[in-house]
Amino acid sequence: MIAINETLRLLPPEAKQEVFDFVEFLAQKYLKKQSTSDRAKRILSFAGSWKDMNENDFQGLENEIYERREKSFSRRREM
Repeated sequence: MIAINETLRLLPPEAKQEVFDFVEFLAQKYLKKQSTSDRAKRILSFAGSWKDMNENDFQGLENEIYERREKSFSRRREM
């Protein structure tokens, strides 16, 4: 993985975007190969995880998720 990161640093921004697009394509391709029931089981394994959380804590968690997603997606665009 270190070699990949080092090589990515050498690429111009437009090439980094191509790499990112290709990796997303591969991820979607392999995700589709998983059976729907396997994905559903993984997702549902989290069901009830936050049932005992009070409203303020849940709101804070939700806000943090949105902030982290925004930061993550903004970094992807800058590559």
